[in-house]
Amino acid sequence: MYISRERDEPETVSLPRLRAGGGQLREVVEKHDFEGSGAASAAPWKEAGKGMRTRTNLRAWKSGMSFGVAVSLALGLGATAAYSQGTIDDLSGNLGPGTVFSTEPSPPHWDMDEVAFQGGTVLGSDMWFISPSGQGALTWQADLDEDLNLGGPLADATFKEGGSLILKGQVYDFFGTYLNPGNDVLLTATVSAFRFTESAPTTNRLNQMDATARITPTGGFLVTNTIPGGMRMIGDYFISCGLPSLQTYAGNIDDFQADIWSSAGGGLFSLNPVPEPATLLLLAGAIPVLVRRVRRIER
Repeated sequence: MYISRERDEPETVSLPRLRAGGGQLREVVEKHDFEGSGAASAAPWKEAGKGMRTRTNLRAWKSGMSFGVAVSLALGLGATAAYSQGTIDDLSGNLGPGTVFSTEPSPPHWDMDEVAFQGGTVLGSDMWFISPSGQGALTWQADLDEDLNLGGPLADATFKEGGSLILKGQVYDFFGTYLNPGNDVLLTATVSAFRFTESAPTTNRLNQMDATARITPTGGFLVTNTIPGGMRMIGDYFISCGLPSLQTYAGNIDDFQADIWSSAGGGLFSLNPVPEPATLLLLAGAIPVLVRRVRRIER
């Protein structure tokens, strides 16, 4: 806040100076015309107080501004870096019956080969549907790294980095417009290391246990399309997958020493963007600032 002693030479009146005492505040106010009339108010300290913040309110205001700027920067930069150009925020669908794990040809490997991808949706700045009148197809393969529980009773294994994933299908927008004629390859990607574990002995359900498992898109319509106002996959995506109703030739799945397949389907599969590092750093920096500011205000 500036109180002008002379019209062309402003003087800053600091909070410590105003807190020095009512007499000093009166002296400052009496020398200056707050209303522009040239005469001091009969109760200048009351009139001046209308436009001044208390120390606590000023701290709260400054804290709010600091945190607001930090969060705005974080979200703004994050939106610019990660979600510009209509980024796809979620791709999900149901998996039909098919092979999940094969021991042949060697080496043993995760082996989902063109498994039916049903009820697929693509969400972001728009909403698209994958083969709504039929089904897409998901291929996901990776070599076995280690069978962590030989002989059971709980199937548990890790798979090596460098696997591959391919999704095929037809994409339609909300109004039924066919968006990718002649190009049914929706996504090709490399896959990081991942792990699947049976939820409990004899449940024959595998859950993906590595929350950091991800894909890196390399091509396909959902990565390269240039539809005005459309959506694209940008950056890496986390994988989430659960597979119920699995079996082997011996019955229950106890380990990864025999072929595993699903005869009923019902699995769930989804992909979601990995946040940009810049966004995470800015948000992580904003939270401690808020905590410190609030503590100061409470004092």
